[in-house]
Amino acid sequence: MCYSAGKGKFWGFNAARNIDRLNDEFDSWMPDDKNISGLLIKHGKITGLDEIKTERTLEIVPSITVGETGRRFRTIPRYILNNPATNPTGALLDGGRFVNQPIKQDIGVNLKFNITPNITLDAAYNPDFAEIEADAPVVSANQRFPIFFEEKRPFFLEGSEIFQSPLRVFYSRTIVDPDIAMKLTGKVGKNSFGFLVASDKAPGNYDEDDRNDPSVRPRVDEFLDKNALFGVVRLKRDIGKENNVGFFATYRSFPEQRNLLGGFDGRFKLSPQLTSTFQAVGTNSRRCFFNNEFEPSLNPAQTQRNREICGGGTYGGVTVFGSPFNNYRTGNGFGYVWNLDYTEKNRGWIIQVDGRTRDYRADAGFTRRTNTNHILLAGRLSTEANQKARIIRFDFRPYAQLNYDWQGRSQDGAVGANFGFSL
Repeated sequence: MCYSAGKGKFWGFNAARNIDRLNDEFDSWMPDDKNISGLLIKHGKITGLDEIKTERTLEIVPSITVGETGRRFRTIPRYILNNPATNPTGALLDGGRFVNQPIKQDIGVNLKFNITPNITLDAAYNPDFAEIEADAPVVSANQRFPIFFEEKRPFFLEGSEIFQSPLRVFYSRTIVDPDIAMKLTGKVGKNSFGFLVASDKAPGNYDEDDRNDPSVRPRVDEFLDKNALFGVVRLKRDIGKENNVGFFATYRSFPEQRNLLGGFDGRFKLSPQLTSTFQAVGTNSRRCFFNNEFEPSLNPAQTQRNREICGGGTYGGVTVFGSPFNNYRTGNGFGYVWNLDYTEKNRGWIIQVDGRTRDYRADAGFTRRTNTNHILLAGRLSTEANQKARIIRFDFRPYAQLNYDWQGRSQDGAVGANFGFSL
């Protein structure tokens, strides 16, 4: 719980109860006025908590895991089985053999230090996430875009609300297996802040098949056992009771890859029912980009370098062909979102526009699609709830949306409506 000590301080407070057996009746100490947008603004205020003492607490949680792993190993290298020259008919098969590897120990530690009631420092060295609940299975057949999974690891959940923004420019699950990570989050007066740095060993952790395959090893030598470095800066300032503006910056680097993102966002309450949210960011990346058309203007040396970095080339007499549509270059991108939301008790509407250019990259965030713009118009209309009626409440939600690329070409669109009622 965050609070400011001192005499005469007001605390926001509310108490509520949901009663399932009475058609989900919801009772609260302070009235929940549906004609006012927001939740915290409708809390009550209590005072008299003047003599609360604060303490600086340090929490250290070590972890030690000892385990032995056994798995089936190849007896014939993959590059021989998959090479038409050495296995032309595919008759050569590898049954493999089961091998128990040596016992290994894994030592880590998590640290949490409450500098003040409102400022927390978290640090982790080789954190153990083995006890975290697994993600629910998702069918990804014919899935063209990445799937979003909620964060469940305690280290990244601490102060996670500070790092949230409409464009999801920071997605903590891009940090897969950190060797070391540190985070400082908190709020002083009207200013909220979050700083995070991490070194992730997952990108350079190739499996044994790739390490031992001469057709793959030359391509991964540069990245083998290298870590990806992350840096995140989040600043936000409250303006009045329900307005705020913020700044976001992220950085991720890996051999032959670099990504920098920065931008501003904000939320403004224009009336008790009308709110507006916006975010605009720019990105600069040095990496492989996929282009729809091959660029013949590249000289042979540059084409060879593109293939080496982007998945192909000739190494030690072994030729691996990369896609000619992948170019290693610097790309600048832009992303934006703006919406206007009107909410009353029994009606409301929303207008939203958002988009990302072709070269937009947020390597520390979550991006479903680039080179696209999206327009959404949606409404809501419902009847007054009557618990004694046969149909307690009726709800109608029409919508229309359109996606188009930055060349003005339509990608897809939809018009529809949702109907709902409660008995």
